[in-house]
Amino acid sequence: FMVDAKIGRHADVDVMRAVTPDGQAALTHFDVIATQTKAQWKGRKAEIRSLLEKRARKSSSPSSPSGIREGAGKGEEADIEATLDDLERSFPEQGVSFIMAAPHTGRTHQIRLHITHKGHPILGDDLYGPQGLWIDRLALHSHSLELTHPNSSSTNSGSADNDGHKNERRQLAIRAPLPPDMAYACSLLGLQVPRELLLSHSIDTDEEG
Repeated sequence: FMVDAKIGRHADVDVMRAVTPDGQAALTHFDVIATQTKAQWKGRKAEIRSLLEKRARKSSSPSSPSGIREGAGKGEEADIEATLDDLERSFPEQGVSFIMAAPHTGRTHQIRLHITHKGHPILGDDLYGPQGLWIDRLALHSHSLELTHPNSSSTNSGSADNDGHKNERRQLAIRAPLPPDMAYACSLLGLQVPRELLLSHSIDTDEEG
């Protein structure tokens, strides 16, 4: 789906922006990759419990916001059950989705504002979205960036540098995998992440004559 909504400064908070009719043009394309309702999540509690148990076995450090809740005087099993209860209470009533965004303009906070404008704020967004146990930061990641190499020609015909070497037009495609904390949050939320988003970093070049 597309969101075409102008963005301008927030009337009261300097660091925030707002969708406003007198703002600058802004356009974002969104693809919904996976969704999970609260009822579906409840049906996967055994799977979520297994994830929490695995995390507990791997680390004996104090819990992170997306990990095991530390319970005073309780055993590990009681801590996991308490964490499950906390996760269920904080699960958004409207459900959750894993979304790919492609901004066609470059306004400040554009992706965050446009998806919030549609009623689906990003988890962990301390300005526009809900906080919770799932992740302790904004759950937004730049997976892919494509651009023309700054040292290449700005035209298809190419150009020459000071030594007479021809500079061909080169396109760069830079990709970064989903960070571990976001991948873990998606697992806790029951969202299936496409395998290609979990692969290693890559930089591809495409030279044009």
